[in-house]
Amino acid sequence: MNQSLLLRRDRVRLARLACAASLALAISASAGVSYAFPAHKEWQVPGSGPSGWAGRRPGGEGIYYSGGAGDTGMKCTVCHVDNHQQQGKVSVTVSPSPAWQTVKSASAYQPGQTYTITVKLANEHLGDGTDNNGMTLTIEDAAGKVAGVFEPDVGGRSDSSACKAGIATDPLTGDPAASQTTTILGTCRAVLSVAHPNAGKARVSWNFKWTAPKTGTGALTVFVGAVDGDTSGTSSLNDDVAHAAVTLEEGA
Repeated sequence: MNQSLLLRRDRVRLARLACAASLALAISASAGVSYAFPAHKEWQVPGSGPSGWAGRRPGGEGIYYSGGAGDTGMKCTVCHVDNHQQQGKVSVTVSPSPAWQTVKSASAYQPGQTYTITVKLANEHLGDGTDNNGMTLTIEDAAGKVAGVFEPDVGGRSDSSACKAGIATDPLTGDPAASQTTTILGTCRAVLSVAHPNAGKARVSWNFKWTAPKTGTGALTVFVGAVDGDTSGTSSLNDDVAHAAVTLEEGA
Protein backbone atom coordinates (compact mmCIF):
# COMPACT_ATOMS: atom_id res chain seq x y z
CA MET A 1 0.00 0.00 0.00
CA ASN A 2 1.48 3.38 -0.97
CA GLN A 3 2.37 5.98 1.63
CA SER A 4 -0.13 8.61 0.44
CA LEU A 5 -3.02 6.17 0.88
CA LEU A 6 -1.83 5.28 4.37
CA LEU A 7 -1.58 8.96 5.29
CA ARG A 8 -5.08 9.61 3.97
CA ARG A 9 -6.49 6.70 5.97
CA ASP A 10 -4.80 7.99 9.12
CA ARG A 11 -6.23 11.45 8.49
CA VAL A 12 -9.74 10.03 8.04
CA ARG A 13 -9.42 7.97 11.21
CA LEU A 14 -8.30 11.00 13.23
CA ALA A 15 -11.11 13.16 11.82
CA ARG A 16 -13.70 10.56 12.80
CA LEU A 17 -12.19 10.24 16.26
CA ALA A 18 -12.33 14.02 16.62
CA CYS A 19 -16.05 14.03 15.85
CA ALA A 20 -16.68 11.19 18.26
CA ALA A 21 -14.79 13.00 20.99
CA SER A 22 -16.65 16.25 20.40
CA LEU A 23 -20.02 14.51 20.53
CA ALA A 24 -19.05 12.89 23.81
CA LEU A 25 -18.18 16.32 25.17
CA ALA A 26 -21.44 17.79 23.93
CA ILE A 27 -23.46 15.03 25.63
CA SER A 28 -21.58 15.24 28.92
CA ALA A 29 -23.09 17.86 31.22
CA SER A 30 -19.87 18.11 33.16
CA ALA A 31 -17.80 18.92 30.12
CA GLY A 32 -18.87 22.56 29.96
CA VAL A 33 -18.90 24.23 26.57
CA SER A 34 -17.72 21.90 23.82
CA TYR A 35 -17.25 23.15 20.28
CA ALA A 36 -18.14 20.41 17.88
CA PHE A 37 -17.85 21.93 14.41
CA PRO A 38 -14.46 22.81 12.85
CA ALA A 39 -15.57 26.29 11.86
CA HIS A 40 -13.55 28.76 9.84
CA LYS A 41 -9.80 28.42 10.60
CA GLU A 42 -10.16 25.14 12.50
CA TRP A 43 -10.58 23.07 9.32
CA GLN A 44 -6.81 22.56 9.17
CA VAL A 45 -6.29 21.95 12.90
CA PRO A 46 -5.44 18.39 14.07
CA GLY A 47 -8.39 16.31 15.23
CA SER A 48 -7.14 16.49 18.81
CA GLY A 49 -7.11 20.30 18.68
CA PRO A 50 -4.06 22.47 19.31
CA SER A 51 -1.99 21.65 22.35
CA GLY A 52 -3.51 23.25 25.43
CA TRP A 53 -6.56 24.56 23.59
CA ALA A 54 -9.04 25.18 26.37
CA GLY A 55 -11.99 25.52 24.01
CA ARG A 56 -11.76 21.83 23.11
CA ARG A 57 -12.90 22.39 19.53
CA PRO A 58 -11.64 19.49 17.39
CA GLY A 59 -9.95 20.24 14.11
CA GLY A 60 -10.96 19.05 10.68
CA GLU A 61 -7.66 17.29 9.87
CA GLY A 62 -7.80 18.91 6.41
CA ILE A 63 -11.01 17.05 5.56
CA TYR A 64 -13.87 19.25 4.40
CA TYR A 65 -16.75 16.72 4.39
CA SER A 66 -18.04 17.69 0.94
CA GLY A 67 -18.81 14.10 -0.05
CA GLY A 68 -16.21 14.20 -2.82
CA ALA A 69 -13.37 11.79 -3.45
CA GLY A 70 -10.87 14.18 -1.86
CA ASP A 71 -12.85 13.82 1.37
CA THR A 72 -13.08 10.02 0.91
CA GLY A 73 -16.83 10.42 0.49
CA MET A 74 -17.33 11.79 4.02
CA LYS A 75 -20.14 14.30 4.46
CA CYS A 76 -21.23 16.85 7.06
CA THR A 77 -23.36 14.15 8.70
CA VAL A 78 -20.19 12.50 10.05
CA CYS A 79 -20.19 15.16 12.79
CA HIS A 80 -23.54 16.92 12.48
CA VAL A 81 -26.04 14.49 13.92
CA ASP A 82 -29.64 15.24 13.03
CA ASN A 83 -32.54 13.53 14.78
CA HIS A 84 -35.63 12.13 13.08
CA GLN A 85 -37.76 15.18 13.90
CA GLN A 86 -35.32 17.59 12.25
CA GLN A 87 -33.93 15.52 9.42
CA GLY A 88 -34.51 16.19 5.74
CA LYS A 89 -36.27 19.55 5.92
CA VAL A 90 -33.50 21.65 4.36
CA SER A 91 -32.10 21.56 0.84
CA VAL A 92 -29.11 23.13 -0.88
CA THR A 93 -28.78 24.63 -4.36
CA VAL A 94 -25.87 25.81 -6.50
CA SER A 95 -26.57 28.67 -8.93
CA PRO A 96 -23.98 30.04 -11.41
CA SER A 97 -23.81 33.36 -13.20
CA PRO A 98 -23.67 33.18 -16.17
CA ALA A 99 -25.91 30.12 -16.25
CA TRP A 100 -24.60 26.68 -17.15
CA GLN A 101 -24.81 25.70 -20.78
CA THR A 102 -27.09 22.87 -21.86
CA VAL A 103 -25.55 19.91 -23.68
CA LYS A 104 -27.93 17.09 -24.66
CA SER A 105 -30.37 18.16 -21.92
CA ALA A 106 -27.59 18.18 -19.30
CA SER A 107 -25.96 21.10 -17.49
CA ALA A 108 -22.50 21.94 -18.82
CA TYR A 109 -19.66 24.33 -18.04
CA GLN A 110 -17.80 26.42 -20.60
CA PRO A 111 -14.03 25.74 -20.39
CA GLY A 112 -12.13 28.78 -19.14
CA GLN A 113 -15.28 30.66 -18.14
CA THR A 114 -15.33 32.45 -14.77
CA TYR A 115 -18.59 31.96 -12.90
CA THR A 116 -20.00 33.68 -9.83
CA ILE A 117 -21.43 30.84 -7.76
CA THR A 118 -24.15 31.26 -5.16
CA VAL A 119 -24.92 28.42 -2.75
CA LYS A 120 -28.23 28.66 -0.88
CA LEU A 121 -29.64 26.75 2.07
CA ALA A 122 -33.43 26.55 1.76
CA ASN A 123 -36.04 25.94 4.46
CA GLU A 124 -33.81 26.82 7.44
CA HIS A 125 -35.81 26.02 10.56
CA LEU A 126 -33.37 25.61 13.46
CA GLY A 127 -31.89 28.16 15.86
CA ASP A 128 -33.04 31.58 16.99
CA GLY A 129 -31.13 33.84 14.59
CA THR A 130 -27.93 33.71 16.62
CA ASP A 131 -26.98 30.25 15.39
CA ASN A 132 -24.29 29.38 12.84
CA ASN A 133 -24.98 27.59 9.59
CA GLY A 134 -22.23 26.18 7.40
CA MET A 135 -21.32 25.22 3.84
CA THR A 136 -18.63 23.24 2.03
CA LEU A 137 -18.22 22.77 -1.73
CA THR A 138 -15.73 21.26 -4.13
CA ILE A 139 -15.69 20.48 -7.85
CA GLU A 140 -13.88 17.33 -9.02
CA ASP A 141 -13.08 15.63 -12.31
CA ALA A 142 -13.63 11.95 -13.05
CA ALA A 143 -10.35 11.06 -11.32
CA GLY A 144 -11.41 12.83 -8.11
CA LYS A 145 -9.05 15.76 -8.57
CA VAL A 146 -10.14 19.34 -7.96
CA ALA A 147 -11.06 21.08 -11.21
CA GLY A 148 -10.79 24.78 -11.96
CA VAL A 149 -9.84 27.66 -9.68
CA PHE A 150 -11.77 28.86 -6.62
CA GLU A 151 -11.80 32.53 -5.59
CA PRO A 152 -13.63 33.05 -2.28
CA ASP A 153 -15.10 36.45 -1.51
CA VAL A 154 -12.65 37.07 1.36
CA GLY A 155 -9.81 37.00 -1.20
CA GLY A 156 -7.22 34.54 -2.45
CA ARG A 157 -7.09 31.95 -5.24
CA SER A 158 -6.84 28.18 -5.08
CA ASP A 159 -4.02 28.18 -7.67
CA SER A 160 -1.70 30.20 -5.40
CA SER A 161 1.69 28.83 -4.39
CA ALA A 162 0.53 28.51 -0.78
CA CYS A 163 -2.47 26.40 -1.83
CA LYS A 164 -0.30 24.20 -4.03
CA ALA A 165 2.01 23.64 -1.05
CA GLY A 166 -0.98 22.87 1.18
CA ILE A 167 -0.19 25.66 3.62
CA ALA A 168 -2.66 28.41 2.70
CA THR A 169 -3.94 30.39 5.66
CA ASP A 170 -7.22 32.24 5.98
CA PRO A 171 -6.98 35.71 4.37
CA LEU A 172 -9.14 37.16 7.16
CA THR A 173 -7.32 38.77 10.07
CA GLY A 174 -10.40 39.82 12.02
CA ASP A 175 -14.16 39.45 11.97
CA PRO A 176 -15.56 39.23 8.43
CA ALA A 177 -17.69 41.92 6.87
CA ALA A 178 -21.28 41.06 6.05
CA SER A 179 -20.30 40.65 2.39
CA GLN A 180 -17.55 38.11 3.18
CA THR A 181 -19.02 34.63 3.16
CA THR A 182 -16.42 32.13 1.89
CA THR A 183 -12.77 31.23 2.32
CA ILE A 184 -10.12 28.64 1.35
CA LEU A 185 -7.50 26.97 3.53
CA GLY A 186 -4.70 24.42 3.38
CA THR A 187 -4.72 22.77 -0.02
CA CYS A 188 -7.70 24.96 -1.06
CA ARG A 189 -9.49 22.01 -2.63
CA ALA A 190 -12.84 23.18 -1.25
CA VAL A 191 -14.65 26.44 -0.64
CA LEU A 192 -15.73 26.84 3.00
CA SER A 193 -18.23 29.10 4.74
CA VAL A 194 -17.03 31.86 7.06
CA ALA A 195 -18.43 32.09 10.57
CA HIS A 196 -19.90 35.52 11.32
CA PRO A 197 -19.61 36.38 15.02
CA ASN A 198 -20.76 39.97 14.51
CA ALA A 199 -22.21 40.17 11.03
CA GLY A 200 -25.16 38.11 9.94
CA LYS A 201 -25.34 34.84 11.79
CA ALA A 202 -27.81 32.27 10.57
CA ARG A 203 -26.45 32.92 7.07
CA VAL A 204 -28.21 30.93 4.33
CA SER A 205 -26.31 32.14 1.23
CA TRP A 206 -22.62 31.97 0.26
CA ASN A 207 -20.76 33.37 -2.76
CA PHE A 208 -17.48 32.76 -4.59
CA LYS A 209 -16.00 32.71 -8.08
CA TRP A 210 -14.95 29.60 -9.97
CA THR A 211 -12.98 29.53 -13.22
CA ALA A 212 -13.71 26.37 -15.17
CA PRO A 213 -10.78 24.19 -16.32
CA LYS A 214 -9.41 24.04 -19.84
CA THR A 215 -10.88 22.19 -22.81
CA GLY A 216 -10.50 18.42 -22.63
CA THR A 217 -11.03 18.07 -18.87
CA GLY A 218 -14.31 16.22 -19.35
CA ALA A 219 -17.30 15.86 -17.05
CA LEU A 220 -17.12 17.29 -13.54
CA THR A 221 -19.11 16.82 -10.34
CA VAL A 222 -20.03 19.58 -7.89
CA PHE A 223 -20.16 18.21 -4.33
CA VAL A 224 -21.85 20.52 -1.83
CA GLY A 225 -23.05 20.25 1.75
CA ALA A 226 -24.85 22.73 4.00
CA VAL A 227 -25.72 22.61 7.70
CA ASP A 228 -28.71 24.22 9.42
CA GLY A 229 -27.22 24.66 12.88
CA ASP A 230 -29.29 25.00 16.04
CA THR A 231 -26.57 26.65 18.17
CA SER A 232 -23.75 29.17 17.76
CA GLY A 233 -21.25 26.31 17.53
CA THR A 234 -21.44 24.74 20.97
CA SER A 235 -22.74 21.40 19.70
CA SER A 236 -23.17 19.44 16.48
CA LEU A 237 -26.17 17.55 17.84
CA ASN A 238 -29.68 18.09 16.44
CA ASP A 239 -28.62 19.88 13.25
CA ASP A 240 -30.23 19.42 9.85
CA VAL A 241 -27.96 18.67 6.90
CA ALA A 242 -28.37 18.77 3.12
CA HIS A 243 -25.98 17.44 0.48
CA ALA A 244 -26.07 17.43 -3.31
CA ALA A 245 -23.93 16.17 -6.17
CA VAL A 246 -24.39 17.96 -9.50
CA THR A 247 -22.88 16.55 -12.71
CA LEU A 248 -21.54 19.05 -15.24
CA GLU A 249 -20.73 17.99 -18.78
CA GLU A 250 -18.03 19.80 -20.71
CA GLY A 251 -19.50 22.45 -22.96
CA ALA A 252 -18.04 24.51 -25.77
